[in-house]
Amino acid sequence: MDEVIVKMNIDQARSVMAALEFYARMHMGQFDSLDWQFVTHSRTRNFWRDQRSRDDARLYAEQLRRTIFPELEKNASYGIASPEIPDSARDAWDLYQSLRHNIAWYVKPNPDQLERWTTSYDVPFKQSTKHDLPVVTVHRTVATTRDVEQRFSKLDV
Repeated sequence: MDEVIVKMNIDQARSVMAALEFYARMHMGQFDSLDWQFVTHSRTRNFWRDQRSRDDARLYAEQLRRTIFPELEKNASYGIASPEIPDSARDAWDLYQSLRHNIAWYVKPNPDQLERWTTSYDVPFKQSTKHDLPVVTVHRTVATTRDVEQRFSKLDV
């Protein structure tokens, strides 16, 4: 089996996670993710000040969902394991889960009981019908003395 190895920092991994989750949710018919990504939690647009823009965006997202998935009732979607979901969406979901799980343990290696209740700490559950779960490893970088000296030399103290 051929392998692809990608090195990235935590912020880049979080961006990849967001894209993978969004891609999979679109294939499931969860178009409320459009609202989540671009309306409710947008940092570049302030839809909260303009109720009409927010309502219009949600209406258009629902119309698009009904056009692409006419068989789904309002507020319904496919599950990730549904046979209607393409393999690429399941592969994306598996990579998303693997990244989410490993980054959660990296960021907070000793979560309390309440934090462990979230799905981030759950062992990923394989959804792909063709591939194994991706292996994700998060390494802590250890700063050398030289790295620390260079960082401090750039500070205006």
